[in-house]
Amino acid sequence: MGSKYLDQLADWCRAAGLATTEVDGWQRRARSSGGYEDDRPWCVMWHHTASATSPQNDANYMCFGSPDAPIANLLLARDGSVWVLAGGATNTNGKGGPFQVSKGTVPKDSMNTYAVSIEAANNGVGEAWPQAQIDAYFTLSLMLSARLGLQPSDVCTHQEYAPDRKIDPATANAVQGPWRPTSVNSSGTWSQADVVGELWERAGTDEQEDDVKVCEVAVEGIDARFLGHVIRQQTNAGMSDLILWVEWVNGADPNQLNRLQAYRNLGVPVQKLAYVTDLKGVGLIGPVPYGDKTYNWSASDFGNVIGA
Repeated sequence: MGSKYLDQLADWCRAAGLATTEVDGWQRRARSSGGYEDDRPWCVMWHHTASATSPQNDANYMCFGSPDAPIANLLLARDGSVWVLAGGATNTNGKGGPFQVSKGTVPKDSMNTYAVSIEAANNGVGEAWPQAQIDAYFTLSLMLSARLGLQPSDVCTHQEYAPDRKIDPATANAVQGPWRPTSVNSSGTWSQADVVGELWERAGTDEQEDDVKVCEVAVEGIDARFLGHVIRQQTNAGMSDLILWVEWVNGADPNQLNRLQAYRNLGVPVQKLAYVTDLKGVGLIGPVPYGDKTYNWSASDFGNVIGA
């Protein structure tokens, strides 16, 4: 049983400038497993309600009416206001995964106890998504990530988590305002990569501005330091990490810096990686690092070497 509850959730929403309604008893409302473990949540889940009713009715169903209640932490209404439903883990996500986030891998079928979940009011089959609601979605997600110590990209759409049974959020062509996601299927599900890219854009963090970051890396227990970036890339199998190694810390090759900047100019979201224990499945852009006196680096240390 988890003992951590998000007791300040309503205050966080108001501090982010979001009109907020609290459903009585939300602070200790949770699924049977109770609150979160001390180091969680690790992820923000994006859903739509698949309903066409009032926020009050949606909130009542998610907190009291559903046999799986509570089925969300937060309800995002069509006008961009937020209803706070539960402070503990909820039954929002069901079976799916596993899913990789910055803090590690959410195990298969375990997202309910690893995520804080947002249900956005929309029927999901063509109803317009007002710009006020879209803007609030990004504001809410970024606020949660910041408050929980997560990366802006530590999000997951329900379809990304359970592609064989879920389509939310959808539909892409009904989104209003300047941000327009692409569809990933015939149901019009929003592209996870587009959601993540917009979150980084709206976050305006140094990760998007600095040319080089120092990453702490470990392979087979050997600690080393390099200048480089981890670039999160959407693939058919989910999110994957590509590391661009600039060079050993003694100096950075200008040509490699130029390649890094050119790749970033394509609009791929960039995320600094703090620590890696296994690079076997990680792609490499650029030359293999020079290595040190205790470990000889080679291309075989990486899953997929890209470039010379």
